[in-house]
Amino acid sequence: MTTVLTSQIYAIPDQQAYDELTSRIKEKATISGVEPSLRKMLSENGLLGKESRESWQSKKAAVLQSRN
Repeated sequence: MTTVLTSQIYAIPDQQAYDELTSRIKEKATISGVEPSLRKMLSENGLLGKESRESWQSKKAAVLQSRN
């Protein structure tokens, strides 16, 4: 379930909305003590860091383009 949610967050096309949401998630994860677990899950799924987001968006764009 977490993987589905995080992949949908990564799909947010607006960078500002994405940054605001991920900042709030990081803050809440830190406060509640689950940030290390969240980071591990994101890393295991290739969703940790700006480079991962850019790579994911490039792959998504390629898939969408191939469908047209």
